[in-house]
Amino acid sequence: MEEMFSDAVKDGNVQGVKEILKNNPNLYVNWKNDNEDGSTALIIACYNDHDSIVSILLAHPDIDVNLKDDEGWAPFNSACYHGKTSSEGFRGDGQ
Repeated sequence: MEEMFSDAVKDGNVQGVKEILKNNPNLYVNWKNDNEDGSTALIIACYNDHDSIVSILLAHPDIDVNLKDDEGWAPFNSACYHGKTSSEGFRGDGQ
C-alpha cells in the first residue's frame, strides 16, 4: 500500500492521497520509495511542487519532516528548490 500511496503523491492525486490515508490508518507515511532514490512521500510532494499534498502530509500526526532521501535531501531542501522558503510557501492553494 505504501508504494501505491507514494505513486499517488508523485502523480499529484490529491483525492487518491486522501482516500488512501483515510482507508489505511496503519499506513507507514514515512516509507522510503527505493524507486524514487529513497524519497518519502513528503519529499516527493515537495519535489514535484504538489502544495495541496504537502499540506495534507504536514497535517498528518506521524509525518517526519527530517527524514532524508538516499542523496541527503530532506523535504525542506526540495521545498527550497521550488522557491517555497517561507511559512507562506505551502498554503495549499497552489501559490
